[in-house]
Amino acid sequence: MTRSIIATALAFLLAASTVAEPLPGQVVIHPDNDQVLAYHLGGPILLVGPGDPETFFHHGTRNPDGTRTGGDQDDIIDRLITHGGNTLYTTLIHPGNMNPFVNGLPSSMALEPAILDQWNGWLDRMEAANIIAFMCLYDDDFDFSMDMDGDASDLELATFPGIVDAFEHHRNVMWAVCEESTGRMSVERIDAVGDIIAAADDHQHVLYDHHWNWGWPYGFDEFVSQDSDSINSWAIEIRRDHLDNNEPDGLHDLLLDMRARSTEHGYGLNLSEIFSEDRDDHMRPGGPHGSGYVMRWTNWTAAMSGTQGVMVLWMFVGRGNRTSAQLDADLQYCRIQQQFFESTDFDTMEPNDDLGLASTNFVLANPPVSYIGYRHSGSGDMGIRGLLDGEYELDWIDPVTGTRITQSALALSGDAVFSPPGGFGAEAAFWLRTVTDTDVDGVVDAIDNCIDTPNPDQLDEDEDGAGDGCDPCPRDPVDDADADGACGDVDNCPDTANADQADGDADALGDACDACPLDPENDVDGDTICGEVDNCPDSSNRTQGDLDGDGTGDACDVCPFDDQDDADGDGFCANFDNCPDDANPLQVDLDADGQGDACDVCPLDPMNTCTFDGDGDGIVDIDDNCPDDVNPMQEDADSDGLGDDCDPCPLDPGNTCGIDADGDGIADVDDCAPLDPDNLVPSSASGLRVAIDPMGYALSWVAPDSGWSADARHALIRGDLSELLADRGFDRACVTLGDDGASWVFGEPVRSEYYLVQGNNPCGDGPLLPGSPARTGLRALDLPACP
Repeated sequence: MTRSIIATALAFLLAASTVAEPLPGQVVIHPDNDQVLAYHLGGPILLVGPGDPETFFHHGTRNPDGTRTGGDQDDIIDRLITHGGNTLYTTLIHPGNMNPFVNGLPSSMALEPAILDQWNGWLDRMEAANIIAFMCLYDDDFDFSMDMDGDASDLELATFPGIVDAFEHHRNVMWAVCEESTGRMSVERIDAVGDIIAAADDHQHVLYDHHWNWGWPYGFDEFVSQDSDSINSWAIEIRRDHLDNNEPDGLHDLLLDMRARSTEHGYGLNLSEIFSEDRDDHMRPGGPHGSGYVMRWTNWTAAMSGTQGVMVLWMFVGRGNRTSAQLDADLQYCRIQQQFFESTDFDTMEPNDDLGLASTNFVLANPPVSYIGYRHSGSGDMGIRGLLDGEYELDWIDPVTGTRITQSALALSGDAVFSPPGGFGAEAAFWLRTVTDTDVDGVVDAIDNCIDTPNPDQLDEDEDGAGDGCDPCPRDPVDDADADGACGDVDNCPDTANADQADGDADALGDACDACPLDPENDVDGDTICGEVDNCPDSSNRTQGDLDGDGTGDACDVCPFDDQDDADGDGFCANFDNCPDDANPLQVDLDADGQGDACDVCPLDPMNTCTFDGDGDGIVDIDDNCPDDVNPMQEDADSDGLGDDCDPCPLDPGNTCGIDADGDGIADVDDCAPLDPDNLVPSSASGLRVAIDPMGYALSWVAPDSGWSADARHALIRGDLSELLADRGFDRACVTLGDDGASWVFGEPVRSEYYLVQGNNPCGDGPLLPGSPARTGLRALDLPACP
């Protein structure tokens, strides 16, 4: 498989993967504190346990299918269950055949199912006992010959999703890209491999980058510059011989600095190993990490520095000169510390050593609620500064024996000291917490947002620190700032006293704080003049100019120089209108005297003497009932003021032309035969004769006698006789004659011709032959219109 194909597959995996919820009880980053681990939907976790064996999965003899026999894996798990230690540090891929590949060959790019099944069996046992597996995919000695600069290798792209899929169903698994990656992998490569793991993991398991520190004072410059989208925690390996004087304070200072760096980058911090180049450190019990007292103060110092936990090197390997009894005791010390921390609210605390008093060395605190104090050596009292006055409960723990003693009902305040119980030695720790609960609602006064009023759910809707149960204005964070008796969330003047909540313009803004108490739009045009007095309420008119004094400001007055605002409504303001009181939309002024025709008594006389006689009929226009038509007698038959010469209906005063001369009920204007009450089309012409006339040949006929009038005409149809016989159609030519004649003269015929005469009048065309319908005689196919 080529790299491009594998890269494409990874891109598809990244694009298609969906973020699923963690499994119930899975180890996750604490939702409220990224420096703490927690069980999903459960309580906080402190890691305290073995930092080995790195080769846990590969102990024993390798079988042909890659599984192991004769290893000590079950013995290790049994010992952890019996004595303590809630974590195990291991790696999956080592040189040679210590890996989950088929035949131990990474080049196969295939995982061996039998190996994965065996590993899952051991993880099942650990999960049942709440033992957390810190699993590094790579060991520090793995051969990275297949690496590419900043990229994931073909092996990683092809097989890591399968490894993740094989183990992601476990609640107790945490991933790390590589153990001691500093010496083997660049930050870019770590991120590239981390992206593969994160994309394949359906349950958001915690993902670490593990670095070593072999510089001085510590070489984490590249480590702390890392900002990754997939990695969410740092696991660090430090050198014991680099600690200042090899004492707790040196370790504490280093871890506080590293925690500040990790917090800045959004990572949690886990102390995964302590190593040393000093051979003396190797020879003492427990090796560089130590056993007994050295291991205890190392582990407690790590926890008091705010780390996620610590994993102890060389507990299950043949190094460190630790006897079996010492191993069991050291595992018990791990359990004592783990159980103590997980019984407290340490997940709410931050390192705060300045609060320690007397022999208290280190402090974790969530002032003023709770505190954990620890001393790694010393005697006498321990204490905490700056306590609120109240009742406290104090839990003591002996890190050596695990003895735990509770002291209740302690009345403390200010700088308080208290003595460890009898029998406690130089090492001691305590958990101090306030228990004063005045309103007995289950929330101590130190964090109760309603000390005197039960408010168990601590609801504080306005987030003002006063719980809803005792907040006079639970939705007003300033609690009636104007002290007018109305809470801010319902006060129509929240910052100005308006006790009666008067709101004259009903705009939800009280009169006391309303700049325009009678204007619901509150000066909508922004000219500082309230609407009820603004002469242009919707147009800015800051000076309130009103040149025509009509009450409408110039900025919004359509006619700022016309106090009537175009009284005649013709679209022209009076100062421009040539007829200000009479509509004259076209501003017609025929005599160009500045006075529009609509209001000019003499529209054609620029001198307005009304002596103009436009039609020259001797009647001046002002008196002429037809000023444009000569009408010297001024006849007006229908007395409608319009002379007959220019009256379209001279007999109809309503000018509807309703005269009916033939009395047939149809007004002449609509009557096709205004003098024929029958409104008939002509009958057939008859008596057609052809004779020689002095002028030539003549065709004569008897004109139709019905419907005949001055408007009647004749249509003469003639054509070649052969055409008439051939297709029963005919050509047509028309001669229009008046009703006083019924003949037509023409030249000598040159061939056989037919002749027909048809009458027509405004009511229609007559028939061609007696008894035939109009225009259908001789089956005329298409009669052209007469000219």
